Amino acid sequence: MALPESVQPLVTHGIYRFIRNPLALSVDLLALGVLFLAPSWLALASLALNVVGYEWKIRIEEAYLHEAHGAAYAAYCARTGRYLPRLFRGKQLKWISILVGGLVLDGLSMIRSGRRRS
Repeated sequence: MALPESVQPLVTHGIYRFIRNPLALSVDLLALGVLFLAPSWLALASLALNVVGYEWKIRIEEAYLHEAHGAAYAAYCARTGRYLPRLFRGKQLKWISILVGGLVLDGLSMIRSGRRRS
C-alpha cells in the first residue's frame, strides 16, 4: 500500500466532517447490496473480504496519519466516526455491529434457502 512520501494537509471538510472513510463505507455497502440482490457464498465471501481488507488498509493509514499529524488527527478521530457519523459517543460500534450482523445473518439464511429478495 502506498502512503505519501511527504506530509499532506489533513482534510476535515466536506463529507470528511462526518466520517473518515466514506469510500470504504460505500464499497462495503455495495458488497452488502450484491449479497442481498444475488445471495451466494461468493457474494458473502466478497463482502467479508471487502470489510477485512478495508479495515486492514484503514488501520495502516490511521497509524501513518497519527504519526504525521499528531494531536490534530487525534482530535479529528475523537469527533468523527471511522465509518459512520458519531451520533452518540461510544455507542457507534455496538449498534452498527448489531445491524451488520443481522443483515449478514439474513443474507446467509437466503443463501441456505435458495431464495431471493422480491
